Amino acid sequence: MSKQFLTRRQMATGLLASCAALTFGFVPKTAKAASTISPLKKMIEGSKSYQSNKAIELINEKREKSTLQSYEGRFLLVNVWATWCFSCRVEMPDLDALQGKFDPKKLLVMPISIDRNGIDAVMPFYDRTNIQHLPIFIASGMQAITTFGERGIPFSVLLDPKGKEIGRILGPVKWDADDFVAYLQDKIDRWTPAA
Repeated sequence: MSKQFLTRRQMATGLLASCAALTFGFVPKTAKAASTISPLKKMIEGSKSYQSNKAIELINEKREKSTLQSYEGRFLLVNVWATWCFSCRVEMPDLDALQGKFDPKKLLVMPISIDRNGIDAVMPFYDRTNIQHLPIFIASGMQAITTFGERGIPFSVLLDPKGKEIGRILGPVKWDADDFVAYLQDKIDRWTPAA
């Protein structure tokens, strides 16, 4: 089953899927083990890979267009994922639970799907998994991945309200872990907007 799953992805997404499979190992054992890890244990700080001057074109569930920069003014936790990625699917309920703990005007969990079928792929997945708090965003896979300087999915980038990268997490984690929730709340509480 695992071999057929990888073959189908490779045909659908070419090199991107190959890189993702090699980088994060889209196999159930790895994903389940990784989903118990707090994001703080995997966070990489100080990366200069994010090219904030490049706009990522987004489409939401209402098929409205925007860019990542449209959402500045609050903390953003950008998660690049796809429905065909097992590791991505495993962590979505935890991302949903995390968003449920925060006001989206202060912290917006922003899952950006790179599915070729866009909203038609994501909405049924949200319905099946009872995702209640997460918005839907669709973007071009290569644009989203290269703008953040990554090679495979899932990955996530935490941005401050000015759009500056705080840290990134590669692979699936337990997003609603208590220590990460406290870390985010502290960031929100300490943020002082520039005069």
